[in-house]
Amino acid sequence: MFLIDLFIKPKAIAKYLGSESGIFGWIVAIIAGIIATGPVYVWYSVLADFREKGMRTALAGVFLYMRSVKLPFMPVMIYYFGGLYTAVLTIYLIGFSVVVGLICEAADGKEIIPGPTEKSSR
Repeated sequence: MFLIDLFIKPKAIAKYLGSESGIFGWIVAIIAGIIATGPVYVWYSVLADFREKGMRTALAGVFLYMRSVKLPFMPVMIYYFGGLYTAVLTIYLIGFSVVVGLICEAADGKEIIPGPTEKSSR
C-alpha cells in the first residue's frame, strides 16, 4: 500500500482505470488480474484505495475475476487437459470477466451506463 501511494498518483489511476480509460483500462485490468499474486484480502484494500482515487467499479470486478487465471499453473493445465482446452478456458474467463465487471458496475450504480436512447455526458 505504501509503495502504491508513493508511486501511483490519483491522476494516473483516473487516466488509466477511470471512466475515460476506454479499452485500454479493460486490458490493463485483465493483465493486472492475471499477473497479480498474493492473498485476495490484500487486494481488497488496494482496490478500495484505487476506487477512492477514481477507478471504475467494472475494472475492479474484472481484476478480481481475472485472478482465477494462474500463470504458474498453465503448464500443468496444458499437460493434463491439453493446449486447446486451456486456451478456450482462458478466453472464456477473459470474456466473462468483462460481463461480471459490467454487472458489478450496474449493481454499484455509481457509473451511468448510457442506453441506446440516452446520450453520453462524456
